[in-house]
Amino acid sequence: IKEIEKSTLKNLKYVLREIAILKEVKHPNIIKLHEVFEDDHKLHLVMELCTGGELCDRIVEKTQSAEGHFSEFDAAEIVKKILKAISYCHNE
Repeated sequence: IKEIEKSTLKNLKYVLREIAILKEVKHPNIIKLHEVFEDDHKLHLVMELCTGGELCDRIVEKTQSAEGHFSEFDAAEIVKKILKAISYCHNE
């Protein structure tokens, strides 16, 4: 669950628009937004559990592994997933 303080938002209307879009998106490389609850002070976003960790942490782990580096192949696989997700968003 992600909580967003409404008082920190410059324009709630734009955030609600992004939330509406995210609720409709169904792609394996884009986090799924299941539900949104709103009270007087916060937006509560119930999202898919992602256990893969941060990309930066994964890069550091690779550099400290027996392999010793984050390969061009590793980077290409991640970029390919990102570009597929972007393409999906622009074509839907």
